[in-house]
Amino acid sequence: MTFLSNMWKIIKGIFLAIRLLLRPNGGIFALIELGNLIEDIRASKLAADIIMKDPGAEKLVAERYSKGLPDIATLGTYPEGSLGKELHLHLTRLDSDHYPVPLRKDYSEQIYIRERRREIHDLMHVVAGYDTTYKNEACLNAFVAAQGPMPICILIPIGVMLRYIFKFPNKLDELCNALIDAWQRGKAANSIFSIRWEEYLDQPLEDARVALFVKADSEPVARIPRATVA
Repeated sequence: MTFLSNMWKIIKGIFLAIRLLLRPNGGIFALIELGNLIEDIRASKLAADIIMKDPGAEKLVAERYSKGLPDIATLGTYPEGSLGKELHLHLTRLDSDHYPVPLRKDYSEQIYIRERRREIHDLMHVVAGYDTTYKNEACLNAFVAAQGPMPICILIPIGVMLRYIFKFPNKLDELCNALIDAWQRGKAANSIFSIRWEEYLDQPLEDARVALFVKADSEPVARIPRATVA
């Protein structure tokens, strides 16, 4: 793939990201279009290589791990305070269901990582404590990008930053500080691709947070916001 071809895809990706931010009703399919557009550029492969440096992530990627998430009605049957129940409440507030495409064993490493990120995106909102405002969507993507700079996870914060520049310049400092904090939290946390999230659905939400935010030596590695995941 030529340099000019890559640059065109990146420019088009930024355009799509901005269009999505200006017309949020485009929903998940606009994000899928954007992600698919830039999946085969070299930056995506390099990001996958970085993610695979984590031994836990390498193991789950190698087996193409995914048990699939239950539908929203089933999630509603999980115990109060569990990850599954909190995910149900999150999706109910959004009047949405989670990413519906099942993962396949014949995916390449790069495609699996892309699809797994999509599959657990809403779950990560709950575990990491980010709601779905523009700022916190940008923060969640910055959190993930810190573990592997997938282009889509870079483009979304850029798009939100551009939106703030033109619509909320007085809040740009607040956004930048939040993005820096999210990046640092992502760097410090365990890889989101190293955790068998489906096994935590019937467990207390705090157990899932421990899995993400506590290293093997049991020392907390990041501040965990709780207020946005009531």
